Amino acid sequence: MVNLGDIAKATGFSKATVSRVLSGDPSFTAKESTRHRVIQVANELGYALRTSRSSIPLT
Repeated sequence: MVNLGDIAKATGFSKATVSRVLSGDPSFTAKESTRHRVIQVANELGYALRTSRSSIPLT
């Protein structure tokens, strides 16, 4: 099972950044390229996001 640490390692971003991007944290400001990369890698690795806790789609 893929976790935030796996995505962080693959992207080079911190686990905190990955978590905030994937959760759709509205108070977190990140470049669009950062958001795109995190979501892209999450999809590639097969990360299963808990949809009840997220406000962004991984598509």
